[in-house]
Amino acid sequence: MAGPFTDKYVRYVLSWLLFGLFGFTYLLQFSWSLAFGSVLVAGVLTFGIDYVCRQIVKMKTNRLVDEMPQCMVDAFRHGKDKRGYLVLTENYLLFVPVLGKVRTVLNASQIVRRDVDGLTAEFTAKLRHQYRRFTFSILTKQKFKEAFEEATNPSLPYKGKMLKKKGS
Repeated sequence: MAGPFTDKYVRYVLSWLLFGLFGFTYLLQFSWSLAFGSVLVAGVLTFGIDYVCRQIVKMKTNRLVDEMPQCMVDAFRHGKDKRGYLVLTENYLLFVPVLGKVRTVLNASQIVRRDVDGLTAEFTAKLRHQYRRFTFSILTKQKFKEAFEEATNPSLPYKGKMLKKKGS
C-alpha cells in the first residue's frame, strides 16, 4: 500500500540515481562539465520543482486572501483525493492545489475542533448552518501544529466525551 506522498519520494530517488549517480559516473569519462550538468539536472528535478510549486502556492494564497503564508506543508485531502499544500496565514487556513482552483478557505474563527494526530490533520469548521469536517494527510506535523495552535482558538471537545465525563 503506497502513501499519498510516495510519488514525491520516487521522483527524488530516481532523479538522484539516474542523473546524480549514474549520469555523473557515465558522463565523467567524457567531460567534467557534462558530469556536473547531470548533477545539476538531478538537483533541478528534486529541489527546483518543489521550490517552484511553493512559489506558485505563495502567489495564489497572497492573491486570494491578501496575507502571506506563515506555514505551508505538503498535504493530501481525503475525500477529494487531491494533493496540494495546507497553508496557514494569520487569519485563514487554506488547501491550495498547485494546479487547480482553491476551494477550501476557512477563517480561523470558523474552526471549532482540530486534531493533528500523527500525520493526519482533522478540522471541524462551523459554516453557515452546519458543521463540516476536513481531513488531510500531511507530510510533517511539527511546524504546522505549533503555528496552527497559535492561530486558532482552543479546540472544543466532542459532545460524546463531555457526556461521559458528566455520567461518571
